[in-house]
Amino acid sequence: MAKKMYDIEYGPTWWECTVVVDHTPEVDNAIRSMVEFWMGYEDRLKANGYDYTKTFLQQLGREINFIQAEQHVNLIGVLKAFESREGWCKMDGSAGIEIIAAEDFSFDHNQYVVMEGLPV
Repeated sequence: MAKKMYDIEYGPTWWECTVVVDHTPEVDNAIRSMVEFWMGYEDRLKANGYDYTKTFLQQLGREINFIQAEQHVNLIGVLKAFESREGWCKMDGSAGIEIIAAEDFSFDHNQYVVMEGLPV
């Protein structure tokens, strides 16, 4: 298998990112290691039909969201964060995996719905 592009979407917010994976044996082994690094991976892997790539990409999308929410950064900041993120390889393409696009992610105050309750 060669390089393949994947789009990851988070349905509730329609957030998206795009990742390119160079499916060499070394990269596929790294993906397997990154999936298995995190507790509870067995359940996530089973839910994805034991597809390591799909499980990895779901975990990666979630991690990108965490980085963006915590650090308020764009794609450049996300890539920099992965240079030293525990349990992850660099995501700049140097390890065979590259995040090439990631929409900005933020929690907008006006998106929270407030409903007034009954007097107590």
